[in-house]
Amino acid sequence: MRWTFSIEKLNIAKALGADEVVNARLVDPVAFVLEKTHGVGVDCVAEIAGSKITQEQSLRMVKKEGTVVFCGISYDDLLIPGKTLDGILRKEVRLVGAWNSVFSLLPVNEWELALHFMARGQVQCKPVISHRFPLEEGPSVFQNLWNRTTFFNKVLFIP
Repeated sequence: MRWTFSIEKLNIAKALGADEVVNARLVDPVAFVLEKTHGVGVDCVAEIAGSKITQEQSLRMVKKEGTVVFCGISYDDLLIPGKTLDGILRKEVRLVGAWNSVFSLLPVNEWELALHFMARGQVQCKPVISHRFPLEEGPSVFQNLWNRTTFFNKVLFIP
């Protein structure tokens, strides 16, 4: 049996304080955002998946002079349809890339900052970790991840 992960992840997002969640397998997320914002769009979109589908959607749901941050590592070409490109130009959208590591030129160490907020409870990580396993169970856990036989969100291996 293959699990559908959307419902579980949406429930985690709601539990952590998300005001709105949308199951993109059932509802067009761009239409959802535009409906909720009365056609305006949102100030900022953080695209985390690295999917060409969600990257293009993020460019369509941002508002005029809004910002789209691409964080997800993409392994595919992003071809921007003419209508989406026209929207980027007309809305004067800012597209920003963000990397998941420290660059020496930055004035702050992101890893230290993340630990700072985690230690003070301002970033909640425990609800996101769905499983904890001893390191020696790694091969079987990765097999289950690959086959999607069980729902996993974030997995923590304990040496």
